[in-house]
Amino acid sequence: MQALPTTVVQELDRVQTMPNSYVRQKFTDLFGRPPKFDIPGVARAIVATKVQEEYFGGLSKANLESLKNLLDDHPAECDPLFRPGTRLLREWHGKTYEVVIIADKKFEYEGKLYKSLSAIAQQITGAHRNGKIFFGVI
Repeated sequence: MQALPTTVVQELDRVQTMPNSYVRQKFTDLFGRPPKFDIPGVARAIVATKVQEEYFGGLSKANLESLKNLLDDHPAECDPLFRPGTRLLREWHGKTYEVVIIADKKFEYEGKLYKSLSAIAQQITGAHRNGKIFFGVI
């Protein structure tokens, strides 16, 4: 296995040691928008991947097209968090709630179908909440 060029190693070291605020700025510089999440480790990994991609090149257009087609043709199979039959459990104020993923990101809770986890979280708590966070899937 070939060693990484010194400039790439230096840039990756810099990404790993820079403060989180710098990582957010670097992400914004690279992608033209700030990260949509507030998990510094994830943003740091994405920035490091982009650094390597810029040096070594990314996926070919043919590979990108193949991946896009795969996602378009099989969205549920490509998202392991939302495979049909998956059960999500959440304890809230001493009671356990169960949601079953039906298909194509449709959810069943207490015999009713819902289009989002947020709607179910609101039903349970009485307040608007991010459903993915409430059920711990992100």
